[in-house]
Amino acid sequence: MDRLTLSHIDEGLGSSEVAELCFLCRDVVTRRRLENVSTDAKDLFLRLEEKGLLRNDAFLRQLLDTIHRADLLRVLETDSRPPEETDASPVLSDYRKTLYSIYNDFTTENFEKLKFLLTNKLGRRQMELLCPTLFGSAGCCVCSFHNMCVTNI
Repeated sequence: MDRLTLSHIDEGLGSSEVAELCFLCRDVVTRRRLENVSTDAKDLFLRLEEKGLLRNDAFLRQLLDTIHRADLLRVLETDSRPPEETDASPVLSDYRKTLYSIYNDFTTENFEKLKFLLTNKLGRRQMELLCPTLFGSAGCCVCSFHNMCVTNI
């Protein structure tokens, strides 16, 4: 894939979206390699190229489709080459897509229900000790995909 197209896609992504892409790539790029990815998607693209995941645009299409960036998918379509998809194309993990979907659909109301249910089983203090990033002083979910990108999920 040419660098100009990747650069255009990078310019269209925010830092939180880069972190989301990082999270989605956890099954194909090691955590250690993703730790150094900052808010710049170019670093992630380099890691994907090293793994041979950008030989065609199928994997990148899956990533952009998962984070609902149809506008950036169109950037790939305007690329001079026709889209390639072969049996050998890498596939984005269903597990990662499901976790992303859960995170994306998780509302504050759902979070409060989960807290209520877990408090009965564990107690608030135990929950705070187990996962302090989830239970902030405001009682809301403050977890981000950037944090997930570098944890053992």
